[in-house]
Amino acid sequence: MSTAPAESEGTQPAAAPPPAPVIPHARLVLLAACLGLFMSFIEVTAAISTLRALQVDLGVAPADLSWVSSTYTLVVAACVLSGGALGERFGRRRVFLAGVLLLAAGSLVVAVSDGYGWVLLGRGVSGLGGALVLPTSLALITTTFFVDLPRMLRYIAIWVSVSGIGLAVGPLLGGLLLEASGWRAVYLVNTPLAVVTVLVTLRAVPESRVPDRPLDLAGQFWAVLGLSALIYGIAAGGRLGYGDPQVVTVLAVAAGALTALVLTERRAAVPMLDVRMMGNARYAAALVVAAAALFVFVGVVFVEVLFLQRVRDLGPLATGVRLLPAMLAFVAATFTAQRLAGRVR
Repeated sequence: MSTAPAESEGTQPAAAPPPAPVIPHARLVLLAACLGLFMSFIEVTAAISTLRALQVDLGVAPADLSWVSSTYTLVVAACVLSGGALGERFGRRRVFLAGVLLLAAGSLVVAVSDGYGWVLLGRGVSGLGGALVLPTSLALITTTFFVDLPRMLRYIAIWVSVSGIGLAVGPLLGGLLLEASGWRAVYLVNTPLAVVTVLVTLRAVPESRVPDRPLDLAGQFWAVLGLSALIYGIAAGGRLGYGDPQVVTVLAVAAGALTALVLTERRAAVPMLDVRMMGNARYAAALVVAAAALFVFVGVVFVEVLFLQRVRDLGPLATGVRLLPAMLAFVAATFTAQRLAGRVR
């Protein structure tokens, strides 16, 4: 007689989990997405480190100096929703590559500028590139690894951390280049990064798109108008005062356009922005906290740079070193938040 224990009636041996699918060039896909994100975030803090030198060289009025950094942020905020929609319709890899090239092209315009107007033009072009890169770089990860959820979540965590690293490296790198070569060299950093990013993307990243998805032109119009008016109104209000008629008018336009955006998207069959998701308290709170944290963080860095360089009379490298603890704290908080998010329900 067999001595093997009989299996209980109705029970089946536990099935082994299916093996994770093989995804070609997985790490290169992650590298491409992270390089694009790094380029877009280094534009924020590296540019801030050049403000004093740029002001002296080009004779920029102090009241106009904030627009050197604000123009990039304004364009990114105004167009980032459209960047995601364009990626879905025309190809995420294609739109990502276009954004990378625009980031580099805008930086080159600033690097060769001989006047304040050209600087703002270059910053605007870079902002358009950032608006295309930010949503599509994440989409490259989610669409490539959606069949391997654990890896996708791990890679998203790495992708998020790169934003903090870009913010941390920016002031230090800007300071080093300013000391060694001048403020124009800071805007050349994205050129070699763009070359590497394009080559890696073409080599490893598959194309993905939703060709039948409508563009939702009405939603894009209201989003661009509302967000650009809001950011401009906030920036101008700090200079002119929030009771200034021009600022009040711009903020009123922002409120009207954003209201129209919500109403338009609620009626759209395939909305660019699903505003119904804002009814989820956790989702809405996460978006508000993330937006407020980044907005305040960049604003504080801007003020700190001006204080350290103008009041303390420190050089760009010394300024970057003194900003490093705040940047590292941001990176550490990012990693901690990722771990907590996976445990807290």
